[in-house]
Amino acid sequence: MRSSNSRSDILTRPFYGPTSQGDFYTNRRSAINPIHELNGDSLFQFLVHLETSSTLRTPVLTKIGATSHFIRYETPGVLLSKVIKDSADKVITDWRLLAFPHQGQGITVEVINAQNNAVLASFTEAEDPIGSLSARVPGLRGKQELRLRASLRTASPFMMANTPVLESWRLVYAVMPKGPSVTHFTNGKFAPVEMYQFANAPSDSIFIAVQDPTLAPTAGTRDTVAVQVFSALTEDSARVVLRVNPQNFAEFRGGLPAAFNASRRSNDTLEVKDRDVLIVRYIDPDDNTDISTDSARVIQRSFGQIRIENIDGARIDSTDVGGLLYLRVTGETDQNLSPTVPDSIRALVFVNKQNGEQELVTLVEIAADAGEFRTAQPIQVAGVPTGNRDSRLRAAGGDDIIARYTDPVAGDVTADTIAVRSGVPPVEPLSEAFSIDIAPNPFQASKHSQLRLRARVRSGTLTIQRVEIYNLASDLVATIPGTRISLNGRNTITAADNAVIADGWWNRRTDEGASVASGTYFAKVFVRLAGQPRGLDGEDVKLRKFVIIQ
Repeated sequence: MRSSNSRSDILTRPFYGPTSQGDFYTNRRSAINPIHELNGDSLFQFLVHLETSSTLRTPVLTKIGATSHFIRYETPGVLLSKVIKDSADKVITDWRLLAFPHQGQGITVEVINAQNNAVLASFTEAEDPIGSLSARVPGLRGKQELRLRASLRTASPFMMANTPVLESWRLVYAVMPKGPSVTHFTNGKFAPVEMYQFANAPSDSIFIAVQDPTLAPTAGTRDTVAVQVFSALTEDSARVVLRVNPQNFAEFRGGLPAAFNASRRSNDTLEVKDRDVLIVRYIDPDDNTDISTDSARVIQRSFGQIRIENIDGARIDSTDVGGLLYLRVTGETDQNLSPTVPDSIRALVFVNKQNGEQELVTLVEIAADAGEFRTAQPIQVAGVPTGNRDSRLRAAGGDDIIARYTDPVAGDVTADTIAVRSGVPPVEPLSEAFSIDIAPNPFQASKHSQLRLRARVRSGTLTIQRVEIYNLASDLVATIPGTRISLNGRNTITAADNAVIADGWWNRRTDEGASVASGTYFAKVFVRLAGQPRGLDGEDVKLRKFVIIQ
């Protein structure tokens, strides 16, 4: 048998048996030589040899039958997918990927609107796979039900080796649960936030994101929504237009600048204050019962300042060996955001020379959210080596002592420096057996953190037994046991201790726990003296007058 697709060409083609040109089809059911299938031949011719060795048995051929399969290449094959959609409780927000692994050529895949069978997009095998589908085909935005339709076409019968084959197809999409809208204050990357820390700079901005699943089917026709933003302290408000997120057509984003103490209000800037509360309100444009809100605090960045003080809270520029130093940080209002709980910070105090000692000091806030911090214990300037974290620094005359505070939010550094005076400070001789002093006097709650009691004994030892506090009307206000008064960790001092200070010996409360009012008070200090000359041991009393301004 020989084959061709042309009547003129077939006459020049050789004849083939089942395997080659030299054999014949001798069995009733034989497979045709594969050479006839290479080019999709449509014309076939048979050559039959009839031979006999007996005139009585002449061979007669009554029928030749060949079974074949053929295609109509001019008619494409068509495949149609089922409806592609998600469950009833989710909304499709983005069509992301179309992939159809294949073989051969002549494949076209169409994306069809399942509602009306309209063709939304068409792709050939050369474009497979197609990413960012919604961005590439804006008509897909908001569609919730699609179908895929593939056409497989062979260009001619001579291209049977490139017969198109569609192995599979896949459509990838993103979903969002259905439900009411959700509104958030966000940062610049649109991650939800509960607080803004602004530096009073032109870059201060508020950002907002709204997720509204019910708007996803309207994508392509609704690219913006609006929200209203309010300031609780300034009572300013602004309307903000949010634009649709091109990666998620159910989310809308936007922002506006914020300004402190704006000289005039404008529609594109929201006036705010430190400790402000912002409120954003969104109403679904298609359902006015769907309302979502969010709130965020505004904190104005502040930059604390540190200074070195004496026991009375006055700034000093020098001290002596043996002197006591106190630290104060003011203006640090963005450190503690709790309205009820005082915070604490740390500062570094060091002697500014090679291998100089240093101490990490804790400063306690004078009141919750006050922004002012002070040392609870003094740092003593010592003339001998000291240990770590013992509130003492070894320094000598001519040294500089530096206190440094690093803002934990902004990273800014503030420092104060004092000099250590040369020589030994003079010690005033005591004209009495002992002395008791109270400082600062007057005590101002807005400036000072605690009352300090200073004790000194001329010889032997002094033990504080108790302190009684009286008001101007001679009423007993409070009694402080001596065991609660710490003089270098004890309530007894010696003459060698020189002047010793007790911090926080009284909390300015009555014995019933009530805060005392502003006014004049008297401290009656009961002490016991021992080791006194001429046998003058025994109990004694000192009365000290001081003023409290709350």
